[in-house]
Amino acid sequence: MENTNLQLVAADIIMALNALGSVVKLYDSNNTAVVRQIDALYESLSKGFSQGVNTIRLTLRSDEFFINGDLMKVDVQLYMRARDVGSLLESVQWNDLTFVSTLTKDDIRNFINDLARCIRKEAQVMGAESYGGITGKKSAGSAAAAFRFDPNKMAIWLIAGLLDVVDKLYVLFEQGERPSLLPIRRSLQMIVDNMKNFSGMYQMLSAFRDPNQPRSRSQTHVAMAIDVIGLCAYLQRDNVEMLEMSLAAILSGLSKETEPFSVIEPVLEFDGLGESALGMLLLLHDSASALEGKSASIQGLVLASVMRYHREMNRSPNVPLPKLILELIQNTPGQLQSLMQVFARYKGPFPIGSFIRVEQETVLVIGQSSRRTGKQRPIVARLRGKQILEVLDLSTAPQKMIEGLESLSGYEHRLEDLEMG
Repeated sequence: MENTNLQLVAADIIMALNALGSVVKLYDSNNTAVVRQIDALYESLSKGFSQGVNTIRLTLRSDEFFINGDLMKVDVQLYMRARDVGSLLESVQWNDLTFVSTLTKDDIRNFINDLARCIRKEAQVMGAESYGGITGKKSAGSAAAAFRFDPNKMAIWLIAGLLDVVDKLYVLFEQGERPSLLPIRRSLQMIVDNMKNFSGMYQMLSAFRDPNQPRSRSQTHVAMAIDVIGLCAYLQRDNVEMLEMSLAAILSGLSKETEPFSVIEPVLEFDGLGESALGMLLLLHDSASALEGKSASIQGLVLASVMRYHREMNRSPNVPLPKLILELIQNTPGQLQSLMQVFARYKGPFPIGSFIRVEQETVLVIGQSSRRTGKQRPIVARLRGKQILEVLDLSTAPQKMIEGLESLSGYEHRLEDLEMG
């Protein structure tokens, strides 16, 4: 069975288990709502078994989920449900589940009955080690711990999830659907929270570009959202403003037009913005106006400065980032020029994700220390192929001379290929 099909089966199983965990709090196993979800779980498992799999093993840890040993690719909505199911099953030491093809609906019913007793606090643990074709145990190890101690992996994982839901949004919108914006809000909120302590890797990811492979629309607007959050944090804006402005960066990608009213027109079709709808429309209108050289609010100018930077990155993928920012400052007219200068101070003369030459060797800028000279003399990495050989903090090594900038064009390293953790 192909991994893609197995992933879809696993998603259906998680959704059914999540629904069962909710309904059994109130109803017994003979209730119509419970019976319907037991049928859904049985049908999902049967679908998997019908495609040549005799055993389906679902391992749910607090932040990582596996189907038959393979890591599941989840969007934010599925992530939230899988985490809830995993937490519930872990409390009864059953978050490593195995289903075999001989199982029956009675096996599922018996399993759910005992699980319901635990949920209602009528029992501490499951009444048996197996229920016919269903067995379970406590999963060994902790994926959450791996993420806590490796923020780079967490950043990569969160941005991958955001890319997935944004890509789906754009595709569904073009097909005439108007999906919920809640998964994108949740994903952005997790990134906002995580970037407070670990912003460097996010800036690195937002700088990814390959001269031979243009960024997609979703990649571009996710990168915009990341830099909007970073710039807002630099300007000491609150979390609510960060979330709204980063969401605006995503929604600006719904329109392929640049005229202000054309930019806001697609957003008018969504009904999930709530009380923030008017502010969102004004923000999108003002940012589009600022990009046309017209007057705009401060928030619109902030968003426009990030959008202009990433659009120019796409147009000039071979130009080193420091040179790109300098050219933007020189060539941006009107009010927006002052915000481009602020953006330049946020990025520093050697932005994270750019390549520079230090003592006749090309190195990658991977961070900026909190020292006074942290932006002028950044943290860099010496590379060999995909491997980072050595990390140097130039702010503590005044003898190391920065000799110039390097372009990505023709350079042997692609940022997305580097092994960051």
